[in-house]
Formats: sequence, structure tokens, C-alpha cells
Amino acid sequence: MRIRNLIFFGLLIELATLIGLGALVGFWPTIATVFGTFVLGGAFLRTPGMRISGVLLMIPGLVTDLAGLVFLLPGPRRMAARLAQWFLLRGVPAGRVQRVVTFGGVPPGAGHPGGMPPGWQPGPMPGAMPGEPAGTIEAEVIEVRESPDQG
Repeated sequence: MRIRNLIFFGLLIELATLIGLGALVGFWPTIATVFGTFVLGGAFLRTPGMRISGVLLMIPGLVTDLAGLVFLLPGPRRMAARLAQWFLLRGVPAGRVQRVVTFGGVPPGAGHPGGMPPGWQPGPMPGAMPGEPAGTIEAEVIEVRESPDQG
């Protein structure tokens, strides 16, 4: 419920700032600003380490644009990464953050013992670097969800 309220009030603030900018400079300059930051954000999406800034710049609104511009600076970006790491590591022992591994969209235990696809054997992965331990899988965290009972 808290996240919904945060999103709702965030949208109201963004709308109010856009209306205020429109009243200050006019309709077309406001539209040009929104479009320009959208294009700029799209360019940053392709740059590793700048993706959060890119997403924030692509969201229409002045508050998210300001946050996106702030995260272009290395100091705030490092501070946000440390804060996110602290938050996630704090949630693991409390059971609020869970690790879920899927193989081709098949979650663990969904028809395969341990979630492993048929025929999977531990060993060097295709394209593995020489000297890499058997069974090593390089992965990227795509989504982190809180447990429903921690709401």
C-alpha cells in the first residue's frame, strides 16, 4: 500500500511541476523539454552505468529529470549504489529478499527437480572463460521482490 501511495503522490508532484513549467514558459517549450529529456534518457540507456539516469530522464516530469541529472554525477551514483546494496543485504537475513533462479523462464521446481532443465549437467558452460570453475553461471539480477508477508 505504501508504494502505491508513493507512486500516486509522485505522479501528482510531476504533473504539478509540468503544469507550473507550462505556465512559466508556455506549452511548446514544455513539450520540447519533455521530449528532449526523453531522447537524452534513451541515449543514456545504452551506456553501462548510466541506465538508472536514462530511465529517470525518460519518465515525463521535472522531478525525475532532476534526479536523472543528479545520478549522472559519479558521487551520487556511487552513494545510491551503496544504499541499494545496504538495503538488499539488510533484507536477505530478514527474509524480505529472496533469490530465485530460472532457466529459460522455468522457475525452480516447476516440473524439473531443483528447477534444472532436462539434460543439464554441471560442467563448463558454453563460452566459459578458460580456468573458470565447473558449474559457474554468470547472472544478472533482473528483479528483486519483497515477500508478501513483509508488506
